[in-house]
Order: sequence, then structure tokens, then C-alpha cells
Amino acid sequence: MQGGVFSIMGRKKEFKAAKSFTIGISELAWLSEYCETRKIKASEFVNKLIRREMLDDKQEKVKAHGPITFCTGCSNTTEFEFIEDKWLCKECQCNKTEVIQYQLKQQSNRFK
Repeated sequence: MQGGVFSIMGRKKEFKAAKSFTIGISELAWLSEYCETRKIKASEFVNKLIRREMLDDKQEKVKAHGPITFCTGCSNTTEFEFIEDKWLCKECQCNKTEVIQYQLKQQSNRFK
């Protein structure tokens, strides 16, 4: 996968998705049976799996260093940190707990 590889100039290499990819026979058989019983397309199922992993990865990053969003206190897009049950702006210490809790709830409700 080329998504995280950098070129000589420091820019990310462009990720190119092939129209097909390799999958094991037993996985393909299971996928076929799973999609048939649930009456969904395999592409829809694979897309949901990738989306779920993407959102989980995003949440892990938020847990590691806090969400990044716009702060009205300092008029800047900045990182927030969780201190004493509050989400505070790292720049101006503005309390955005209500907004960030709403955003996190919306993200976790997607594709459950």
C-alpha cells in the first residue's frame, strides 16, 4: 500500500486503487455466502468494513492527541485536550466540551 509512503520531495505519493485486488478463495467463498444471505452487494459490504476501520482509526488518533477543530475563542483551527472532564483549547483554554462531545457522538453513530 502506498498511502503512507513519501517521495523525495516530502510529499505523499498518490494512492492508486486498482479496479481489482487479490482475495483468498476461502475469504471469497465466505464473502459470497455472507452477501447472498443478507442480500447486499460485496462492494457495499467491503466499503462498510473500510469505513468502519477508517472511523475507528480516526477515533484512536483523537484519543492519542485530542480532536482538532475550530476554536471561536482564539479564531484558530487547533487541537483540544481533555482535562478534568472538559475539552479545552490548547491555545486559549476555551471550553468546547459540549461541541466536541456532540462531534464524537456523531462519528461513533456512523455505520454501526
